[in-house]
Order: sequence, then structure tokens, then C-alpha cells
Amino acid sequence: MGDTQMPEPGDLIEMDRGPYAHWAVYVGGGDVIHVTRLEQSGSSSGGSKSGKSNVAVVTKQNLKEALGTSTFRVNNFLDQEYKVRPVDEILGRANSLVGQQVPYHLLASNCEHFVTDLRYGKRKSRQVNSGLEKVAAGAAAAAISPAAAMGALGPVGVLITAVYSLIMWRIIKATKVFK
Repeated sequence: MGDTQMPEPGDLIEMDRGPYAHWAVYVGGGDVIHVTRLEQSGSSSGGSKSGKSNVAVVTKQNLKEALGTSTFRVNNFLDQEYKVRPVDEILGRANSLVGQQVPYHLLASNCEHFVTDLRYGKRKSRQVNSGLEKVAAGAAAAAISPAAAMGALGPVGVLITAVYSLIMWRIIKATKVFK
């Protein structure tokens, strides 16, 4: 499974999905609760990045099934920053949401936001913050030199930064800030 640390009820579980992480809360008995995106076909996929739906369903699942071929680690990364809710409150809230559809947005309401809200009462995502910092660094590097941008973000990041810059330029132009 990856991490040798056995989770305790209320722990946050970070599942390595390669370029991103999928998050769940451990509820005991080998089970986790997490959000899974609803695809247009009606099937669900934990941590899907396809962008096809803005809705997710709260799912209770065996940790091993949720992992698939992924590894995991217990990662209560905000314990030093925020007060941890009582375990019975975390589990009660998580279990009460199972089967419900919840809003999903990759940047504002993803699986990491869901579990940090359960544990701390705060919707936080280090993945989103880290990604935005990289785009900002790439944009700054691109302003200095294309080679610096490539080093900071890689080719995909440079492309994303270029598209973002083009969109922002069109918005500025459309609002007639510059004539």
C-alpha cells in the first residue's frame, strides 16, 4: 500500500496518482470516504481530471479498492496549522454525506478541499496552491526569457502559461483597459 503507517479514523489519506494526488478520509474498518467525479457517462472516477462534470458523489469504499494500483500515505498536513475536529465529528459528518452529490471544481472544490473541510473545517488544497505558484513562476520566467520559463515549468507549463496570457490579454482588450 505504500506507507507502513496504519491510518487511524479521521486521518487524511493521500493516494499517489502520478501527476496528482487523490484524497480520502479514513473512517475505520479498512474504509475511506472520498469524492468521486461523476462522468458524463454516469460512471465515477476518483480524482478524474477530465473536466466533464462539476458534480461529485461522496463515496464510502474499501481503502484497497480506492487505491487500485496507487500507493498511499497518512498525511494530516495541516495539524500544526489548524485545530483538528474531534474524530466522532469527522466520522459523523463524513458518513452523513455518503451517497450525496456535492459540487466539484478542480481549483475550488476538489477531493483535497473535501477532506480538509471534514478534518479541520477549512477547505484547503496544497495541490492547487502549488500549481498556481508554478504558473505564476512560469509567467514571471517567461517575461524574462523563454529558456527560464522552460526550466521553471517544462513544455506543458509554458503552453498553459501562454494560453492563460492570451486569454487575459483578450479580456483586457475586450474591457478596453488599453486603447
